[in-house]
Amino acid sequence: MRLMLSRRAGIWPFLALAVAVATAALLVPRTPQPLSYHHFADQRNWLGFPNFGDVASNLLFLQFLNEKAES
Repeated sequence: MRLMLSRRAGIWPFLALAVAVATAALLVPRTPQPLSYHHFADQRNWLGFPNFGDVASNLLFLQFLNEKAES
């Protein structure tokens, strides 16, 4: 026999999990990032865009998302 819970009763486990995750995130110490983290692959400027190669490579993703949204 399947146990049926009301919608309100079914939300409580998710809220408890969210509170537990938020509490853990606040209590765990920060993970330090190396200083080289922001040294991207392409550090050249072009047409006023810093890190142009990294920025331009994302334009294809933007175009793909626009095509998906239109269809």
